[in-house]
Amino acid sequence: MLRRKFLKLSGLGALVVAAPTAGFASISLKDATVGSIINEFDYLQLDKKGVEQFVDDFLAYNFWNGSFKHTLVMRAIYTTKTKSDRSVSLFKTNMLKTLADTYLLSTDFFSNNMDENKPLKYMGLYSPHLKPCANPFSFIHYPAVVS
Repeated sequence: MLRRKFLKLSGLGALVVAAPTAGFASISLKDATVGSIINEFDYLQLDKKGVEQFVDDFLAYNFWNGSFKHTLVMRAIYTTKTKSDRSVSLFKTNMLKTLADTYLLSTDFFSNNMDENKPLKYMGLYSPHLKPCANPFSFIHYPAVVS
C-alpha cells in the first residue's frame, strides 16, 4: 500500500514538473524573440507585423538562428518577461540589449525625433556593414536648447 502511494505521488510530481517544461520547449525562437521585443518596448506603439519582419531579417542575417544556447536564453527571457534593465544574467542582458538597440535603429524612431507617442514603423534591418545609416544621435534630431 505504501509503495502504491509513493508511485502515485512520484507520478504526480513528475507531471507537475514536466507540464511547464513542455510549454517552455514548444516556444519557437521567432515567437520568443517577437514576444521579448514587445515586452521590452511595452511603452511604445509597435507594429506587430513590423516586429515579425524585423525578427525574420535579424535571424536570417545574425548567427543566433539555430544556436541552441541563444534559443534557450530567448525562451527564458520571453517566459520570465525579463527586461534588459532587470536581468540578472549579463549574457541575457547583452542579448536583449543588442536585440533592442538593433530594433530601434531599424525603425523610424530616431527619424521621428524619438517621439514615444508615434507608432514605430520597421524600415529595414540596420547593419552598418550592409548600409550606412544617418547618425540618430545628431543634433538635428534634438530640440534647440536656449542657454
